Amino acid sequence: MFTLRHTGIAMLLALATSPVAAQDLTGIWRDNTGGRYVVRQAGEEFCWTSDQNVFCGIITGPVIAGSWLDLPTGRFRGNGRMVLQIASPNRLVKLYQTANYTASTWTREGSSDPTPAAQPSAVPRSEPAVDP
Repeated sequence: MFTLRHTGIAMLLALATSPVAAQDLTGIWRDNTGGRYVVRQAGEEFCWTSDQNVFCGIITGPVIAGSWLDLPTGRFRGNGRMVLQIASPNRLVKLYQTANYTASTWTREGSSDPTPAAQPSAVPRSEPAVDP
């Protein structure tokens, strides 16, 4: 039986195998909640850092798959896996997550992307329980 999970995997594989022009995603980015990210791309390796967390992943076609974790200096103590779509050289869109990551789109600062990041969201981020 072909399940929703199989459909998602098939979609990700289709995206990952579609051709995409070489691009450099290195720069300063903002998410749709107002968060600021410093992004570094070296070939297929992609990482970001913010005041709250770090994310590192591998670029395959127009998809970035990786893991994130919150920093001890931030308010949260979460971690998880995430898949992002490179919608354009100036826009990233979250496709999948294993744990709650509030942001869903990222836009390069100073870009003329036609769909810029939205204003900060009033939706709070859930915080997992942490043992003392």
